[in-house]
Amino acid sequence: MKRIFFGIILITQIVTSQNILNGKILSKDNNEPISYVNIGIINKDVGTVSDENGDFELILVLGNEYYVNETNEKDSILISSIGFKSQKFTVLELQKKLKETKKIYLETDTIFLNEVVISSYKNLKEEIIGKTHKSKTEAVFKDCPLGYEMGTKIKIGKSPTIVKSFNTYIIKNNLGFKKFRLNFYSIKKGKPSTKLFNKDIIFEIPLKEGDFKLDLEEYDIILKEDCIVTIETLDNDKNGDTLNEISFSAKLLGGSIYYRKTSQGKWKKTKMASIGFNLNVLQ
Repeated sequence: MKRIFFGIILITQIVTSQNILNGKILSKDNNEPISYVNIGIINKDVGTVSDENGDFELILVLGNEYYVNETNEKDSILISSIGFKSQKFTVLELQKKLKETKKIYLETDTIFLNEVVISSYKNLKEEIIGKTHKSKTEAVFKDCPLGYEMGTKIKIGKSPTIVKSFNTYIIKNNLGFKKFRLNFYSIKKGKPSTKLFNKDIIFEIPLKEGDFKLDLEEYDIILKEDCIVTIETLDNDKNGDTLNEISFSAKLLGGSIYYRKTSQGKWKKTKMASIGFNLNVLQ
């Protein structure tokens, strides 16, 4: 069995009080906490996700066996969430702000999407698009930071395409990762670009092994062009005795995997393998 690791095993961390930023993300409209907000330094592997209560902790200096990524006061931190206007700070600006108050407010963002009208569903056929691997090769999330994403390019073939469900095959799941987010991205210069829809798709994967299907019909997802579909880690077992781990079926040299190591990090692409993510659709 071949295992392709995309996670990060932390070996050492240089952590002082000056290197940790913590606060709470709230809606400016109603003062309610905003769950699972992406917070990170743009194009660096330094980021996190707020928890279900809007609280976050961002460690600015990370060290491990794979890379050392130091930050400086001029680096830009982006705070973003679907349905809200993003905010950008330099590290120094955010440090000063969080000394004054631990609360960061985001304004609601009104998004107008181009409406797609389906005149008739009678002639549409159910298809499966994407990768349908069930091999013993694994693409592994292991002890990943929050906000870690991994996915594949989906070629739709026909437009419009109505998405009914997301499917994959779980080879191993120790149930350490508690929540995930499914993201659909437009493609620019061969990499994920902007999110295509204005609804968060938050879900759990409760099974330890086998076929996993996520019903998406309630989200009214209609694809008009090829996209990149990713799974993102949002919450994990912080008190567990073992490393958090989940692995998906993959195939060596069967395409490409797109990934980034945390929120707002730099997207990377490997042609080493493809991951078995696919969609049930109507076309």
